[in-house]
Amino acid sequence: AARVYAVKAGDLGFWTRQVVAANGLSDIIQVINSKIEDVELPERVDVIVSEWMGSLLIFESMFDSVLYARDKWLKEDGVLYPNAADMYIAAYEDNELWNGKIDRWSNVYGINMSVLKPLALKCYFDRSLFTHTANKDGLISPTTLLGHLDLMTITLEQLDKIATTFDWKAERDGTLHGIVSWFDVYFDGGQGARTSTSRIPTSVILSCSPHARPTHWKQELFIMNKKVAIAKGDRIDGEIEILRNGYWRRHYNIDLTIRWRGGGSQCPVHQEAAEGQEQ
Repeated sequence: AARVYAVKAGDLGFWTRQVVAANGLSDIIQVINSKIEDVELPERVDVIVSEWMGSLLIFESMFDSVLYARDKWLKEDGVLYPNAADMYIAAYEDNELWNGKIDRWSNVYGINMSVLKPLALKCYFDRSLFTHTANKDGLISPTTLLGHLDLMTITLEQLDKIATTFDWKAERDGTLHGIVSWFDVYFDGGQGARTSTSRIPTSVILSCSPHARPTHWKQELFIMNKKVAIAKGDRIDGEIEILRNGYWRRHYNIDLTIRWRGGGSQCPVHQEAAEGQEQ
């Protein structure tokens, strides 16, 4: 690159400038200690690279600033990396998590403390969305695409609501504890570029799937407030809606309904979650 503008608000900008100087790149890389919304560059750019992904991909809403930079500073034939993203969901079983947080109270060093189970449920799963490293062996259904984001063309308004329905048949016997979600992002000059010119020869995928190597983002779990025994072939269906909070624009609210049908019985579960918390 002939020129690089490294834009970063906060104290990290100072140290980034020192690293750039120590490597003799100050004549190429200009570190700008500012929010991108406050920056005035001398030119439009060919490429924008940003690590903006948050929990469930869009939580924290840092992509809003990337969209601002894309629309103001990216050339017509420029590319944004990553330039596409997919969000996924699947039914999930996690006996280790449930037993460690809830069922363990049945016998604590020989003492029956079951009366604390309702409190444990409230403490751990009242806000049913949280970040966790999911085990691929916990997947008990096919995968559903929650949303595809073309980051080269998507608008802020399109990020206000992401929703889908799901209808699965359980792939094995097990226990349904909730839903697991993850995302993949793509670095592909041909897929998302505004022209057909690809700047990289092959696609590069950063996957947060339970099948992939663990990442900083892990996965997001939507844990129900009760567990449900299921058999292979049982139907699990429902709806999920992720809505941007009307007041706190960097937050999202989630409305999730899960229904289970099997053996002539059914069990509807409806829960709401605010922006994810880590546990």
